[in-house]
Amino acid sequence: MLIGSGTRLALEDVQALVNAIAATGGDIRAASPLYEERRKPIVEKLLSAAARSAGWYEHFEENSFHRGVCARIYRPLWPGGSRPIGFNLSEFRQAV
Repeated sequence: MLIGSGTRLALEDVQALVNAIAATGGDIRAASPLYEERRKPIVEKLLSAAARSAGWYEHFEENSFHRGVCARIYRPLWPGGSRPIGFNLSEFRQAV
């Protein structure tokens, strides 16, 4: 999931549930399917985005464009500071 999405989703869920309960005159059993109908498309959209993001990170090392970029970003975190390095995710994980 995207950073901060969990908090936002929880707050939107509360608001949608309150609105569904109000729309059904306080009938919780009737509000439940209304709530689900309204929230399901939003949750599915976020889950789809999270799956795409996870897939990108799972294949991070295969993306040659980002190797140089990440090497420059993470260079200060490597033992020895700013010495020249080639990006290697396994090596980075061990070093940090």
